[in-house]
Amino acid sequence: MVVYDGAEFEPARGNLRSGDVLMLFTDGLVETSEPDISEGMDRLTGEADRYVAAGWDGAAWHLIEKVAKDVNDDRALLLIRRSG
Repeated sequence: MVVYDGAEFEPARGNLRSGDVLMLFTDGLVETSEPDISEGMDRLTGEADRYVAAGWDGAAWHLIEKVAKDVNDDRALLLIRRSG
């Protein structure tokens, strides 16, 4: 299945250091009625910061429920945390 045949993507590289977290999420977690999604991004990252101190058990599910209550929109989040 091809969604958009002309799509081109540039690869990115990086390193996760001990304690770093990579968050991959759908736009349904950060979209608002405003054209600028920075408010939604701030809300998501602010809530994610709270889990740093509290531990990460169930963090993805809790973040989805906290910041994206509209179940009619796409809501997906993957958290990858490097420990030790």
